[in-house]
Amino acid sequence: MNWSEALQYISTAIGSGALTGFVTYFTTSKKRKNDFIAELQGSIALLSENYTKTLSELIEVKRQYTESQISLSKALSELAEVKDELSRLRKENETLIKKLNELNKLLKIKAE
Repeated sequence: MNWSEALQYISTAIGSGALTGFVTYFTTSKKRKNDFIAELQGSIALLSENYTKTLSELIEVKRQYTESQISLSKALSELAEVKDELSRLRKENETLIKKLNELNKLLKIKAE
């Protein structure tokens, strides 16, 4: 193969677009890879942002849960105190009713 045949093949390849397509493929291949990496980085950034937001929401929910548990504990403690007070008042009421009944009996006896 001599130079004239080689030039003829090259001119045919250029004329047919095969060489142009080959060169274009390799030059755009790098751009496609860069675009893919840019899209991947964008996706990672979005995932990171969503993760941070979700984590913040989770922390807030846990804080509210803890506050609710504290409030519930206080309410249960107060309820226990109210139950104790109610029990004491019922006993006191029973004692007072007994005394009242005794006084009523005494008043009936004296009235007779």
